[in-house]
Amino acid sequence: MRLDRTNAELKITQASLSSQESLNVVLQSTNEDLRRDIVGLESDIDDLEGEIDGLEDNVTILEVGKARLELTVQGLEAANSELTGERDEAISRGDALFVDKEQLTTDLAVSRNNNERLLETNAGLHSDLSEARAENDNLQASNRELSGDLETARTEYMALQSAVGTVEELQSTADGVRGEIVELEDMLRPLILSWDSRTTGGFFCTGSMEPTLGCLDSVTWITEFEPSMIVEGAVISFNPNCWETHADKDDVNTAHRVIDIKFEDDVYHFWPRGDGNEEDDGCWIPHGNVEGYAVEFFADTRPENAELRLAVLTARDVFREVRDSYDEAYTRYCGFSPYEGRTCYLSGSQYDETTSLWHAQVSALDVYSCWTKVAEQSEWPGHIPEHTCKYQWEADSV
Repeated sequence: MRLDRTNAELKITQASLSSQESLNVVLQSTNEDLRRDIVGLESDIDDLEGEIDGLEDNVTILEVGKARLELTVQGLEAANSELTGERDEAISRGDALFVDKEQLTTDLAVSRNNNERLLETNAGLHSDLSEARAENDNLQASNRELSGDLETARTEYMALQSAVGTVEELQSTADGVRGEIVELEDMLRPLILSWDSRTTGGFFCTGSMEPTLGCLDSVTWITEFEPSMIVEGAVISFNPNCWETHADKDDVNTAHRVIDIKFEDDVYHFWPRGDGNEEDDGCWIPHGNVEGYAVEFFADTRPENAELRLAVLTARDVFREVRDSYDEAYTRYCGFSPYEGRTCYLSGSQYDETTSLWHAQVSALDVYSCWTKVAEQSEWPGHIPEHTCKYQWEADSV
């Protein structure tokens, strides 16, 4: 019993083992399939990881593209805003142009109306002109007839004049001659007075009347006269005691030309200026200070003054040239004239140049003033007093 049971159990066990072996075979087959699936999955995983890496790269590229697109969008928004402003401005200009167009249209209509009126007026003027021309032709014909009548009348008049004789002509001529004699007598009276009060003299070599008159020339003065005889353009000899610089030289007269006259408080006043001076004398001279006026000039009667004249004029020309150079440099560097009373700050070569020109100007003015004083102190033609009229650079070199 026991053996049967064991056999039965063995059979069951064998069957079970057989089943187990079959199951193992199935499991082995399944494991193989699983291995193949795992290998395939691992390959798929590798492929997926590659795709993921590619996708990540694409994401990075897309993010960069997105950033660029955002910048582009911002630029487009700014451009759009600017275009919107320009569009609004263009609309505004368009509105203004429309208004201008309406105004021009109105003006054109007015101009057309005016043109039509002008055409009508022109047509009327043409008609008037035609009538005027016709009337002018009639007048010219009448004028020709009258000219013929006038010529005939003149011929008859000349014949009548010849017939009358010469008695009336002689009487008329005599009356005219008498009138001229009276006028000449009136003109002769002041000349007779002047002739009795003449004096002739020369000039100092100051150069104030050069080149018209100078110390090489002589002049005849009328010393007794009526103030009304002096006219603009006359040369007068006067006492310049209205100048402070001549207050101690009342015995030295000045001869300058009258450029203006005024009559005030029953007194004639004369405004003089030297022909060679750059400015007026700056002083009204009452007729009581006028010693005489010139009526005759004699050129080159005192050639012995040539040396002194040349020295004075040379000094004057040197001074004016140096002064102009200083004024030009100062104005060029400062932007305004040195006589405007403004302060100019210079340095370096500009300061050195203007300072050098200033000292040269002062030295040249001293020499010119010195020679002028020498000329005023000369006592006779050809006399040159002792002097030391030298430029500063000449004095420094001695």
